[in-house]
Amino acid sequence: MISLPRLYAILDASYFPDAGALISAAEKLAGAGVSFIQYRNKSDNPRVMLDHALMLLRQSRAGVPAAQVHFIMNDRADLCLAGDFDGVHVGQDD
Repeated sequence: MISLPRLYAILDASYFPDAGALISAAEKLAGAGVSFIQYRNKSDNPRVMLDHALMLLRQSRAGVPAAQVHFIMNDRADLCLAGDFDGVHVGQDD
């Protein structure tokens, strides 16, 4: 049986003024025990998305065992694989 998290956080890049603020939010969530974090970015080009995703993974997992936080890429299976995310979210219309 799969164990679902109590809180599944979605970090939408459009709500953060820069990558630093996005990473800071992810660090706080991971440090508080959030076990699933989804990175969502609908407006940047794929290179920027991957760069942010990689920074997000490295910084958020610093000091937190990797098994305790799972990172999900929104809509982009290619970037999920390239960034070594734990999974990809695919919507009903995708």
